[in-house]
Amino acid sequence: MSWIYNWVKDASQVWPETKMPSLRLSDQEAADVAGYLSSLRNPDWENKPLPEVDPAALDDVTLEFLRTNSTDIEAREKLKSMTLEQKNLYTGERLISQKGCFGCHQIPGFEKAQPIGTELTEAGTKLISQLDFGFLPIEHSRRGWYEQKLKNPRIFDVGRVKRPEELLKMPNFHFSDKDVDAITGVLTSLVRDPVPLEMRDKTQPAIAEGRQLIAEKNCKGCHLIEGAGGDIRPTFSVQALWPPNLATEGFKTQPLWLHPFLKDPGTVRLRPWLTARMPTFHFTERQAGTIERYFSALDKVDYPFISTDIDTDAEKLKVGADLFTKMQCTSCHPTSNVLPPGKAPEDLAPNLMLASQRLRPEWVLQWLADPQKIMPGTRMPTFFPATADHPEGQSPFPNILGGDVKAQIQAVRDHLFITVGGGRRRGLSTTN
Repeated sequence: MSWIYNWVKDASQVWPETKMPSLRLSDQEAADVAGYLSSLRNPDWENKPLPEVDPAALDDVTLEFLRTNSTDIEAREKLKSMTLEQKNLYTGERLISQKGCFGCHQIPGFEKAQPIGTELTEAGTKLISQLDFGFLPIEHSRRGWYEQKLKNPRIFDVGRVKRPEELLKMPNFHFSDKDVDAITGVLTSLVRDPVPLEMRDKTQPAIAEGRQLIAEKNCKGCHLIEGAGGDIRPTFSVQALWPPNLATEGFKTQPLWLHPFLKDPGTVRLRPWLTARMPTFHFTERQAGTIERYFSALDKVDYPFISTDIDTDAEKLKVGADLFTKMQCTSCHPTSNVLPPGKAPEDLAPNLMLASQRLRPEWVLQWLADPQKIMPGTRMPTFFPATADHPEGQSPFPNILGGDVKAQIQAVRDHLFITVGGGRRRGLSTTN
């Protein structure tokens, strides 16, 4: 249990190269998690007796390995001189090498070992005559062979007489038919000839690199990104407790805010009253930059240098404050980290005191105009709904600024950034 405690408390202290993020658990939280995980037992498996070593079988396997570098007589003489422990250690090391366990696992002594798998760089141009179809009644084509190999990797040995070291080694990953089709498509596309320009992937490098890192860190396990993910959502009782949808994240957040947040999410909590928390992934500077560039490129916005100065005046700020009150923004958005009396966590939205540091001014305008367009299903009210007569939106406050929706939205944004958040007005050296 102590090992589990140390692992969930900070996995990087146990294994520096782990991909497991830090959940920033308190001592009590880590103890609770470790206690729960330790209670998940399988009595049937635990009560199974350990298999006894079969000396004859061990000798047979050890002898097979010894024969690879010696004559049969020399191998048998060597075997006679080995103790049981020496046989176990020698045979175990050779089996690890033969099966390629080090391809996935870090095993001392195998740091420089070469992968045992076949080179796949030009799998799509491999001659069909080089593919061993064995005695299987399948189509003699690259696609047919790869599909069968992925479904049952060792089936090509059926009916063959082989020495143990000659048997196929690829494990069965139990791929679904969909997975087999996808992987086969990739393998047959790996050709020697250059891919014509019109057929090449035109995805921007910033987006491609970001997608790869996001997949590696499993960000979609919690967040919706590019319309996919959010697997954790069913574990929450209400939608308001879900991890945020990251639609328009590049257009939404300021790079100077996003970078330190990615490096250490514990320094800023937008909704500190929630029990869910963004883990600390210990991103390097390069990795944090990769994610920032990805979101910015996805939304086609400037990065990393942007201006957040607001072009406004005292009259607009006064109107914005009036609208802010009439729209009752603080009924959902607190302006401190304290849970307001009588409010449940699921009733509250992010702290608006951070808006001027966190959000891009242009995004706020679009968000106020139509939050459902940016994030379908959000609980944020649509104050300026579009109608047939007013496709640009209709204000519930026709007597303010002549009912000009665009001007009202801008006034609210200005108040939020300057008066509430302490942002900077364009052309002024100090904040108002």
